[in-house]
Amino acid sequence: MSTESTSNRKDQLARAAFDLIAEVGIEGLRTRDVAARVGINISTLHYYFPTKRDLIEGVAHLLGDIFYQQHAEQPAESMSSLERLRQEFRDARANIEQRPDVMIVLYELVLLSRRHDVIVQMLEPLLAAWRGGIAEFLAEGVRDGTFRSDLDPDAGADFLVSTIWGASALFSTDVTAVERICAEIERSFTGIDYPVSDDT
Repeated sequence: MSTESTSNRKDQLARAAFDLIAEVGIEGLRTRDVAARVGINISTLHYYFPTKRDLIEGVAHLLGDIFYQQHAEQPAESMSSLERLRQEFRDARANIEQRPDVMIVLYELVLLSRRHDVIVQMLEPLLAAWRGGIAEFLAEGVRDGTFRSDLDPDAGADFLVSTIWGASALFSTDVTAVERICAEIERSFTGIDYPVSDDT
């Protein structure tokens, strides 16, 4: 079997597992259901993912690819620090409105990580990249005067990630509430009102 064919099949299985986690939760994930959704038998699935842990790791990698693609569509080099902050807000709104499955799967993996260290190891690179990118543009904004001079970029990144994450979970059907929270985040960083509208 070619490397490309193997990669495609693994991608299909990871996507099927991703979709099932979004539908039934990670505790309800069954490898037989994943195999059936892709149209293969369980033995073939185990050829690609010998254990359920390996399959969940594949889901974590897929989640990382989704976030990477989301950010790749908005090249950071062409955006100011304030524009990048507002892009985080737009991404949060898009995930709530268009890709709620992304946040559901992320929540499921984080909850599982509280009981399984290996899941922590899978998620750490993804979350570190997210926080690191935010800390980078916050630091840039502090240097150029966009953000408060006393803003701690690392703490600000943790604050932004945890607040957007929590808001997306608590207000998954209320985008207006999330917009208000985003407005408060921007005010806390800059003192400038964040325009709450569909054009932001």
